Amino acid sequence: MQESFAEEKTWYAGEGLKQGDYFSYKLCHTDYKDCSEFLMELWIEGDIQRGSETHWLTQTKVSENNKLVKGIMHLGKVAPEPVYSSDEIVLYKSAFRTSVAELATFTSILEPGNLTLGVNWQKDMTFIPSGAIPTNIIAIENEIITIPAGTFNTTVLSYTNTQDKIWIVDDFPFPIKAETWEERDEPKTKRYQFELQYYENVPDPKYAFSPLNENIAHQELTPEMVKEMVKSLSPEFKTPKQQTDVGILPSEVECKEGFQLIFKYSGSPACVKSTTAIKLVERGWTSTEIPENS
Repeated sequence: MQESFAEEKTWYAGEGLKQGDYFSYKLCHTDYKDCSEFLMELWIEGDIQRGSETHWLTQTKVSENNKLVKGIMHLGKVAPEPVYSSDEIVLYKSAFRTSVAELATFTSILEPGNLTLGVNWQKDMTFIPSGAIPTNIIAIENEIITIPAGTFNTTVLSYTNTQDKIWIVDDFPFPIKAETWEERDEPKTKRYQFELQYYENVPDPKYAFSPLNENIAHQELTPEMVKEMVKSLSPEFKTPKQQTDVGILPSEVECKEGFQLIFKYSGSPACVKSTTAIKLVERGWTSTEIPENS
């Protein structure tokens, strides 16, 4: 009699990564302005040769406080850690490497991590000073979560003996969300946190990135330019919250065709069907103008 065994479920950093992948992450890291938040966009252009190795050439844009910085990164093929970046984004590259790409120090295509709940992953500490960063990680639970990029069936990882959580999705190259903390601080402070805002595979960066001029690096963005940047992320307009998060004024939020912009009495914008908007206004539950006390 032949025994059958269920196939072990595994994951590794970079799983499924391919040319044309576009990612948008909202990210903060304690080593960058004490976890000051920024938006980081990545588009995988294709292969690039660097010495004897082939890397992923990654077009990169960072939006922070209505400023846009752009450059390139090279991501490893075996493990998608940034091994090079242009000078403009070197600080952001470091934050990305030790947050979104940090699991590449635990797993790679050559050594996937076991997603069986309760199984430890051991970090290779050959070139890392002892005690510098957590060295073990464990799958603690399965969870369905909703984030700006959508709803996902995830496996939740945690560094052992911490309250950290990192959410990964099977066949998706990077974690989609993380909340980690400086364990030695009381009260606890953020080590790094991030959340996937949008993902799509697109053939050309003009469909992912803003159609802004190539010389825009470090230039102050006008509201009109920011608005165009948000629209260009997808054929559909982004949600009101995603628009205001990148600096668009509530009164300048745009809704999809057939939807009307309204304002809650807190002043926050929302897009609802026109027929719904009329009923809400008539009942005094909302307004089509920003409340004066907001």
